[in-house]
Amino acid sequence: MAEIRTLNINETIDRLRAHGLSIGQSVLSDGIEQGVFPFGVCIKKDKRNFFIFEKLLDEWIAERAVG
Repeated sequence: MAEIRTLNINETIDRLRAHGLSIGQSVLSDGIEQGVFPFGVCIKKDKRNFFIFEKLLDEWIAERAVG
C-alpha cells in the first residue's frame, strides 16, 4: 500500500533552507494558509494545523531549482 508522507513546519523549513530558500516559520505558515505554497494545507480550528505533503514539496522544489 502506498504511504502518504507528511512533514511538519520545522522539517519543511529545514528542507527549503537546504535548497537555498531563506524562509521563516511565519512566512511558511501564512503562505500555506493563504494557498501560496501548494504543497500543504492548513486546517484552522482553535489553532492552525498543517499537512505538508513530502511528494508535493519535492516536486515544488524541483520545478524551481537551478543547476
